[in-house]
Amino acid sequence: MSKREISYYSDYISEKFQNYLKDQAREYPGVAGLVHIGDSGGLEDAHSLKFTCELYERVKDKLNTVLNNRIKDRAFIDGRVKAYYEYNQKERIDFLNSDYKTILGDEDENGRIVIGPKLKNYCGKSTGAKVAPIPEHLQGFHVTLFGPPDDPKLSINAMNAYHRKLKDEPEVVAEILATNKDHPMWGADDEDSKTPLRSDLISAAQNLTGCFNADIKFSDKKRNKTYELADNMLSQPIKRFPGLALPCSFMFYQANPLPLHIYDFALHLFHHWHNPKALTFYVPKLENEEEASYIKFMIETAEKMIKKLHPQYEMGTVRVIIVLENPRAVFRVNEMMDELYPYFVGASLGWHDYLGSTARLLKEDGNYRIPVKADPDIVIKYIKASHELLANVVGE
Repeated sequence: MSKREISYYSDYISEKFQNYLKDQAREYPGVAGLVHIGDSGGLEDAHSLKFTCELYERVKDKLNTVLNNRIKDRAFIDGRVKAYYEYNQKERIDFLNSDYKTILGDEDENGRIVIGPKLKNYCGKSTGAKVAPIPEHLQGFHVTLFGPPDDPKLSINAMNAYHRKLKDEPEVVAEILATNKDHPMWGADDEDSKTPLRSDLISAAQNLTGCFNADIKFSDKKRNKTYELADNMLSQPIKRFPGLALPCSFMFYQANPLPLHIYDFALHLFHHWHNPKALTFYVPKLENEEEASYIKFMIETAEKMIKKLHPQYEMGTVRVIIVLENPRAVFRVNEMMDELYPYFVGASLGWHDYLGSTARLLKEDGNYRIPVKADPDIVIKYIKASHELLANVVGE
């Protein structure tokens, strides 16, 4: 096998596994150099996949750089965390002692602070960085339900969330909703809610298209019931595409697995470029401002390609909400906002993944224990601090 263009993906698709897939792959009609496994459908066609492959060609070098930095940074973190743990043990410094040595603020050989605040004047407040004017459909309070759109019935229920009533629901709920002017939000999740199977991603794209076009329907033959969209107060879908780390296991361009986030983002943008409400995305798993800069580069490159195809398209229509679910990212919210201008429109917190990524970060520290997720004190004492940081930095 030739050298991987994105070397990071070798951790997910080994040479042996790719050779196994290669025996099942066939050329995609009309797209030179693209082979695929399984059945095509949804938003996939020769035009949209050519667009996807061209976007990959234009951004692959920068993507390879940021993912290789993840590898280097994790090796650096593991080495330093282990050394500090051994030092703290030797000197008998308690984990809760202010003298306990940690990696926060340490620089690598290139002078990069790998984890910790980068701003010398950082105090957990906004630095006053500009945020481009927020589109009307994203204004107001966001009460968001997350769930995958690969099932039509669940997609319709998510769109109709405002109208769904629980059995024995308190009357006060109806009273609150009667005065509510904000539409509910739906995080249409193609990321870690589902294993990224091609058939699921195809059906998710079809269902989400039906939601944006307001023509999705589903007939449940077992229950003899038809599901369709309500006439008003429909949820606003916001697509969450996969993180940077995941490759396609079903589509290879020039013998390289396409990045899953590019596959999902590019197909959606290609078919929904004309609908600004469809062009807000949740971006998961970013770790620092370098990765945020890559996301901006990918979006800007894709928008320029769309504008060349459709001159009436307005640059900057795409907007992104970043999901803070990594301890490295929490220290760099200001920088990530700056790097993502004019696309940045907000941020949210993912605390399950945050706990997992923190455990990975501190795996070489024998004093660290991952908290029990069922413990309510985690939310009260610690997750609250993340919400306050989010309000102080992003809210302003």
